[in-house]
Amino acid sequence: MDENPYESMLQLHRICPDYTSNKPKSLAGITAVSLHKWLLKRDDDIELFDRCVSIELQKEAFHVATAKHTGHLKLFKEIFWLDKPELSNFIKDEIELLIERHMFKEAMDVVEQFNIREDYDLYAFIIPCFLQDKLSAVVKFIEHNVQTQKEFIAYLDSFVGMSESQVVDRLQEYKDSQIMTMQYERFTGKTIEKMIYKLATELGLQVESVAPNLFRSRKEGELRFKVQSRFYNQDLNDDAYFGHISEALKLGDDRLKSYFINFLTCHHHYEDAVRWVVYCNIPEYRWPARLCEYIMNNRGVLDDAELKIRRLENQAFDDEDTETELMPGYPIVIVKTWKQLSALMHQLNEESHIGIDSEWKPQYITPSESIALLQVATKDAVYLVDFCALEFDMNESQWSLFLRALLCTPIVKIGFDLTNDLRALFAGPSMANLRSILDELQNVVCIKMLVENLLEEDRQFFDCENLASSSSEDVLDEDGEGGSLLHFKLSDLSEKLLGVKLDKSEQCSNWAIRPLRASQKNYAAMDAYIVVELFLKLKASADARGIDFQAAVLKSMVTAKKKEKTKSKKGRVKIEDMPWAELCELKQIFPSRVLCIPNVCSLNPVEQLKFIFSKYRVSFSGQDVYSRCMECNGVCFVKVPGPVIQALFENVVICRSGFHDELFDISDWSERLANVDPRQHGGVGCRLLLCNSENLVVECHGGTLDIISNIVTHDHLEEGVDVIVRKVPEQIVSRPGNVFFLCGSCGKVYWDSEPRVS
Repeated sequence: MDENPYESMLQLHRICPDYTSNKPKSLAGITAVSLHKWLLKRDDDIELFDRCVSIELQKEAFHVATAKHTGHLKLFKEIFWLDKPELSNFIKDEIELLIERHMFKEAMDVVEQFNIREDYDLYAFIIPCFLQDKLSAVVKFIEHNVQTQKEFIAYLDSFVGMSESQVVDRLQEYKDSQIMTMQYERFTGKTIEKMIYKLATELGLQVESVAPNLFRSRKEGELRFKVQSRFYNQDLNDDAYFGHISEALKLGDDRLKSYFINFLTCHHHYEDAVRWVVYCNIPEYRWPARLCEYIMNNRGVLDDAELKIRRLENQAFDDEDTETELMPGYPIVIVKTWKQLSALMHQLNEESHIGIDSEWKPQYITPSESIALLQVATKDAVYLVDFCALEFDMNESQWSLFLRALLCTPIVKIGFDLTNDLRALFAGPSMANLRSILDELQNVVCIKMLVENLLEEDRQFFDCENLASSSSEDVLDEDGEGGSLLHFKLSDLSEKLLGVKLDKSEQCSNWAIRPLRASQKNYAAMDAYIVVELFLKLKASADARGIDFQAAVLKSMVTAKKKEKTKSKKGRVKIEDMPWAELCELKQIFPSRVLCIPNVCSLNPVEQLKFIFSKYRVSFSGQDVYSRCMECNGVCFVKVPGPVIQALFENVVICRSGFHDELFDISDWSERLANVDPRQHGGVGCRLLLCNSENLVVECHGGTLDIISNIVTHDHLEEGVDVIVRKVPEQIVSRPGNVFFLCGSCGKVYWDSEPRVS
C-alpha cells in the first residue's frame, strides 16, 4: 500500500486527460470513486485519515475539486472530510475567490454542499450565474427555498415593461465586467414575460402574488385584445364584451382601471370610455383631458352610460329566473348542486347516446385551461353542469363518481374535437388526482375524427349531401400519409349536413360570470345537442353507402391508439483506422480547420455542440431561431403578422374545402389587412401592394405575399414558392398577436410559441 493513498489519488486525478470533465464515469472521476470505495471497506479508515491527511492536504483537495468544475466536490468532501469546522473560514474565503473569478455556478455548488446559504444574498452569485445564461443551475439551487424563489422572480419581474435602453442601463455594469453573456433582448417584451411565467409555474408559485408586473401586463394585454375583438374584428357582441371587461376590472386595481380608460381614450373609443368611467365610479379628477372634453361636448352621455350598464346587469338576472328551452318540450336544466348532479347521474343510466361539450374560463381568470361549464345532452333535456358553482362544494370522491358515470360507462358519448375538452376538464386543481380516469374511458366518440375516418373509407362520402369532399391532395400530406389537413368546424358540419346554422355570437363570452344569460344557455346547449344529431345523420349516410359505420366509430374513439409512423433508421458510420490517420494528418496541415473534441465518448451531441460553441465563442440570440430553415437550410425569411396568414389560410384551406360554399372575400380582407396594427404583432406590419377583384398582394418584412395565388417571394430571391399553410394548425392561425416566419426558399411556415401583442 502507498504510504499516503490520499496524496497519490490527488496526483492521479490531476494528470488524467479528462480532468476537466465533470462526468462521474470519467477517468479522473473513477480515481476518486475507487479510493472512496476502498476506504469504506477498511476498518482503520479514521486512523488512516489522521495519519495521512493534514489541513494543507485538505485545502489542496478542495482546490483540486473546484479548479475546473465542482462535479466531484461532494465525493472529495466525504473523502477528505472538508466539512470540518476548522475549515469553515477557508471555505468562505475560497467562495469569494470563485466569485472574483466569475465562477458563479461553482460558488453556488460549494455553498450548497456546505449548507451556508444564509451567508449570501441574491446578488452574490445567483443573479450573476443567471446572467451567464445558467438558469437551470439557479433553479436547482433555489428549488427548496421559497423565499429565495420569490426574490429571484421579483428581480425578473422588475424588467417587465422596460424598454431595451432601460435594460441596457440597468445591466451595463455586468456586460462591462464580462459577467453577462445573455443578450439584452432576453429581458424585454414577451421574452422576459414567458421566462417568468414558465419559472413561476415550474416552482408552483402564483404569478399574481410573486410577479405583479407580469400579472398586470397580461391583464392589460387581455383588455386590449377584448377591445380589438369588439370594435375591429367584431367577434364579441355587447353582452359578451361587457361580461369580460366588467369581470376584469372588478379583479383589477385603480391603476389598471386608469390604464384602460386612457387606452380607450387614446384610440377614440370615447363612448366606451364613458361607460367604464361610470361603471368603475372613477372620480372626475382622474379622467383624461380628451375624455372630459368629449363629455362636456356631449351632454347626457353619463346618464346614457348609466342606463346601458343597468340594462346589461339586469338582463342576466332577469334571465336567471326564466325557464329556458332549447326548443319546445326540450328544456335546459342548470346543475349547480350535488343533489342535482346525482339526479343527472341517475338519468345517464337510461341513455344510449349523449352529447358532450364544454365552455372554458377566460385565461385572465385562470392561467391554465379550466372548465367553467359542461353541457350534457340527453334525449329529454340538456344539462348545464356549472363547474364554477360546484368546484368548491364537491369533494374528490364526488367528482370521481360523476366523471366515471359520465365517461366510463357503455353509453356512447359524442363530442366535437373532444381531446381539448377532456384536457381542460382534468386541468383544474380539484381534478389533479383524478386523471387516471382518462385511462378508463369507454365509448367516447369524436365527431371530427369520425368524419375524417369516413372520408378515408370513401372520398365521395358526402356527395349525397351535396358536399364534395376535398381532393386526395388535401387529405394526404406531402409524405403520402393520412393527415388531418381537412379543416372544418362544428358549425360547418351542422349547416351542411343538417341545414342548421349555429349562432356563434356567444362563443367568446365570459363563461365564468354568473348568472348566465339566456343566449349563453341556448348557445351552450345547442353545441351538445347538435353533435348527437350529426352522429345519427352520419350513421344513416354510412348505412346508405354500405360503409361499416361501427368500424369507423371504433377508429374515432378518443382512446383509440394513433397510427405509429415508422421512421427509417439512418446508418451509422464507424471511423476506421485509415480515415482517423488521415484526419490526424489534416490536423497537422490545417491546424485551425480540424477540431478534436476531448473525451468525446462521454459527451452527448448537445454537450459536443456546447464545446464547439464555447471554443469559438459563438453566442445566440432569440433572432437566431429563425436564421435558417430546418427544412431546406435556407436563410431567406419573410416576417408576416398573423392577419396575413389568417387571410391566406381562409383562402387556401377553408374556402377551398368542400365544407364551405362561400368565396374568399377579397374586399373584406383588403380592408382588414390595411388596418393591421403592428403594435398588436410585436412591431411586424404589412402594406397592401395590389388589390382588385382577382388579386390581393401584401408587402411584409422581407418580401411579398400573393394571398390569392398562395405564393411568397423573398426580396433577395427571383422566384416565389408556394406557402405550406395547410400544415399550420387552425388554432395557431387564429391566435391573436402571432408573428409568422415564411421560408422564401421552400415555403415552410414557422411561428413563435407565444403571441406578441405589445
